[in-house]
Amino acid sequence: MVIVQWVLLPFQRHQLQKLNMRSSRQIWSLRMPDKNLLKYAGLATQIIAALGVAFFIGYKIDREIGWRMPWFMLLLPLLVLIGLFWNIYRDTKKKP
Repeated sequence: MVIVQWVLLPFQRHQLQKLNMRSSRQIWSLRMPDKNLLKYAGLATQIIAALGVAFFIGYKIDREIGWRMPWFMLLLPLLVLIGLFWNIYRDTKKKP
């Protein structure tokens, strides 16, 4: 388990002192990052990891086959990208 601690930036500390907030809910709202930021940071990590695995598997397949042109190393990451962007499209599509 990873524990993350959010640190108040100097301008946020100044705002906190200026407004003299007493409620822990208001203080937490200053420190909590946007949920979309965390969502898209996780998505970027997923894309990078999937592409890395696809390149590695494509490299291994091409090495086993012995072709001059690295077809699997080119096509496998392309297919992974298409699949990832299709999932992003489905997740972000507005529901009626």
